[in-house]
Amino acid sequence: MKFKLKLKPHEVGNLMHIVAVQINDDGKVINETNVGYIERKYSDRIEFTEKTD
Repeated sequence: MKFKLKLKPHEVGNLMHIVAVQINDDGKVINETNVGYIERKYSDRIEFTEKTD
């Protein structure tokens, strides 16, 4: 199982959702959870990198 973070447009206003995506071993999305918001004008300044133990 794997988790990724991604940005998704908010339905209303000038915001972007920060979304945690849970992916199973087959590569299928199991769950998406909103973990925060960022203004759309700052969304190009954020980058998510994958880390493993």
